[in-house]
Amino acid sequence: MLIYLATSKQFPNGTQDDSLLVNELMRCGHQVEYKIWNEFEQWQNADKVIIRSTWDYHQHVNEFLLWCKRVSSSTELLNSYQAIIWNYDKTYLKEIDESVETAFCSKDDLVITCKKFFENHDQIIVKPTISASAQGLKKLSRGDDLSIFDQLLEDQVMMVQLFLKSIVDQGELSLIFFSINGKFEFSHSAIKNPGANDFRVQEEYGGSTKTYDVNQELIHFSKRLLDSLKFKTAFARVDIVDWNTLPLVSEVELIEPDLYMRCFPEAAKLFVKSLGLS
Repeated sequence: MLIYLATSKQFPNGTQDDSLLVNELMRCGHQVEYKIWNEFEQWQNADKVIIRSTWDYHQHVNEFLLWCKRVSSSTELLNSYQAIIWNYDKTYLKEIDESVETAFCSKDDLVITCKKFFENHDQIIVKPTISASAQGLKKLSRGDDLSIFDQLLEDQVMMVQLFLKSIVDQGELSLIFFSINGKFEFSHSAIKNPGANDFRVQEEYGGSTKTYDVNQELIHFSKRLLDSLKFKTAFARVDIVDWNTLPLVSEVELIEPDLYMRCFPEAAKLFVKSLGLS
């Protein structure tokens, strides 16, 4: 089969994780090519298109959604268009009871929403509902100047969350699953910790990622969530915080998640199996 891996201008030759997937696909006899999602046109030539490192899509979200719809009409897109429509905007957290306490609001209501949170909490997180890698994220403490939001130029939907100190103390867990014959199988997990004097766990901000052995309760907790989805997904990542008390979902990543296969290279085999290509 001919497989296209959709990537971005920043990663024309994919990432370290992508190379693990490519090597496994080629070992299984498939032809694999990287294609930049908003530069290439002939997607119908491939048997499957796998979204991998399209890590700029949030900057061109309308164009990206149209691209997903167009590609899915001519070949198999993974994850599915239905999954992407559900997942690209973090308002999906409204449907997850065990998620971090969050309020969604317009730009005009943002200051009022923040003030309501500060009635009961000392620190909050504010960010757009469509973003990636903590872009546009702000951590605020009670008494901070909220006029900073006057700089928001777009009338985008914003989310206000309770800041959990456990993210600094414990980190954030990512559990990786692949769907095999219609059932999610747990592959591996990683823990992400922020760097010194920061609260963001992303590596570009000094965070670190390493393997972590999660217990069965967290695996079942995440699997129940994924099993409740009503659309096709080959791969999924569930991010969990505060797991030593009451586990809370911070995000469910279905579009182009970092799957941390570099921490667990054997996962590439499960990934290929989930695509029906092993």
